[in-house]
Amino acid sequence: MFLKSLFRRAQPGSPVIPELDGAVARKLEAEGKDPGAVASRAAEPREVPPRPELGGFKGSIRLVLTLDGLGDVKAVAMDGAPYEHVQVLEAWAYAWKFHPAILDGKPHACRMVYEVSWN
Repeated sequence: MFLKSLFRRAQPGSPVIPELDGAVARKLEAEGKDPGAVASRAAEPREVPPRPELGGFKGSIRLVLTLDGLGDVKAVAMDGAPYEHVQVLEAWAYAWKFHPAILDGKPHACRMVYEVSWN
């Protein structure tokens, strides 16, 4: 199964442009750096386990994954998940592995948002 078939972004096919949240931008400014000029790279999935079966569920679920500087999932939030499947979906999301986000040449914690469809 191809990685692209597991999830889709809000604008399919468009490159991911890392956006610095306010706290990160303020930290960079305090260090005398221009947030708009700092090199950054979004976290990229390197391992996504097969989607779990959700017993006839059809629809999309929005996952918000908080990653640490190693690319491990540390927190999961979701919208659109049927209550009876939340535990299975959380376990699945925590099993994802990412290449870490890079900010100013160093690994950095971040949040990634994915919309996953079951048809």
